[in-house]
Amino acid sequence: MTDTPDFEGSRREILSFLLSSFPARSGPTTVQALVYERLGRRCNTEYIAAFWEGVGEKLRGEIIDEYNKRLDEGSATRFVLLDDIGEKIAGTGYRRPAPLPVSFQDALHELDHTEFEALSAAILRVAGCQRFWTTPHSHDQGLDAFGYLDYLGTLSRTAWSGSCPQVVFLAQAKHFLRDRVDAEDIHQLVGAAELAKQDIYTVRNRYKELLFHAFSPVALLYVTSGEIKTTAKRLAIKAGIVLLASNELFRVFDAYWKSSGLKVQQSKRGFLRQLRREIGGIQQAV
Repeated sequence: MTDTPDFEGSRREILSFLLSSFPARSGPTTVQALVYERLGRRCNTEYIAAFWEGVGEKLRGEIIDEYNKRLDEGSATRFVLLDDIGEKIAGTGYRRPAPLPVSFQDALHELDHTEFEALSAAILRVAGCQRFWTTPHSHDQGLDAFGYLDYLGTLSRTAWSGSCPQVVFLAQAKHFLRDRVDAEDIHQLVGAAELAKQDIYTVRNRYKELLFHAFSPVALLYVTSGEIKTTAKRLAIKAGIVLLASNELFRVFDAYWKSSGLKVQQSKRGFLRQLRREIGGIQQAV
């Protein structure tokens, strides 16, 4: 048990739990009861009471904002508000089947870290990369997958003379539930990409398959099973970086499967089975 007054960390933990892993079939409860139940696993009653007194109102406001934003975007949410002040909530599926993106998010949670990193390489295949690799699980230099897409289209190798430029795709995958992606995570991806372009690694010549030409364009993808803070989204948009959380991953794969004529069972088990098929046989860089 801890008495450390880390109210900010606890607030992020509660909000991330609601967005990432709150059981969709949970019956009605109050946000205050949820706070006491979640924080009671590691904090004493005095800390929880002080937390609720100090930031409970702010937490309820954030919950309302996130809920309304997701309704406006048509994104999945694992909970519904039962009043206008953010006091009472329930799971989205406690009286009916949960929305499909929530089942997809549950399937993502079942993947282990190695599988989720391989999923970032599968995303590159969906993006159209003709060649793609996942990186070793340890000492990956901040990159979890990379690949190449012909810049001039499918005819480039036969119809265009001279050099055939390729877009170099670099992907980073973060598999977690308690935290949301922040601007700092985006900075780390940019830093890893810049070091790779300059061939600067803690281990020399890390990936023989990863090559950069002086004027080849580079595209960055950040893939996460967690949630993405608004500040990180704004930074990524300005920088031209693709951010994919559970909602975005669902839309990408759902469109890909439908265009491929695949009928995927619309359940956690069905999504998990298909996701594992997608990552099967992906090459690992050396």
